Amino acid sequence: MELQFGQNFDYIGLKKLTDEEIQELERQAELLDEKEYIGKCVKFLRSSDPYTKLVYGDEGIVESVDALGTVHIKWDNGSTLGMITEEGDRFQFVK
Repeated sequence: MELQFGQNFDYIGLKKLTDEEIQELERQAELLDEKEYIGKCVKFLRSSDPYTKLVYGDEGIVESVDALGTVHIKWDNGSTLGMITEEGDRFQFVK
């Protein structure tokens, strides 16, 4: 399968995203990308990444959120695993 520039594919299943799905991802990214979240502490709950060394309760700091809604976190254990809530990753803001 050859991908053409401008096509909307997710990076997991190469499924063409609908305009509604793209808008929802952008909306989620906008909600999380507000300045009030950047620099906030989060607690790791779970990830769909089978190779992560993060365990429940690990903490990190939100660094950014990209256009697809991936929340980029610098974890205290040195990991830089981005959290993708659409793939089942879960974290919680620490008050």
